[in-house]
Amino acid sequence: MRRNNYEIKDEKRISEILKKCQVMRLAANDETGYPYIVPVNYGFEFADGAWCIYIHGADAGTKKELLMKDAKVGFEMDINENVVINDEISCNSYMCYESVCGTGNVVFLENDEKVKALTAIMNHYSDAPVHFDKETIDKTMVIKIEVTKITGKFLKK
Repeated sequence: MRRNNYEIKDEKRISEILKKCQVMRLAANDETGYPYIVPVNYGFEFADGAWCIYIHGADAGTKKELLMKDAKVGFEMDINENVVINDEISCNSYMCYESVCGTGNVVFLENDEKVKALTAIMNHYSDAPVHFDKETIDKTMVIKIEVTKITGKFLKK
């Protein structure tokens, strides 16, 4: 990171940003040589010094096909807080933000692991009790991203 004075390495601060963000952008490798990027809902955990992120989706389609071919992914989440425009020199304008970026490896989950992951996703967005039906869970693709690298970044003035 070029501007390491903006870097966040502290797990607690990264967790706080992850809690505030609403959407994660997932980047998968496409056989065309271009990345495939899709916005997804997510949940996350930090346990025993390791991060994992959970996502879900239809059990068919481009996302699943690409992730089955190549388990290596990138991800990004951000919060844009406000833009500060410099009326005298436009290049001195900036945006205050917090973000988290990283890489990881995809693991497709089954059975009880799906319920744990879906619960983490729901808990990210609400404190309401969660209830799932087996038929829907069976038809849902649930993924755990075992994070290999994660970093946060911020700019607040």
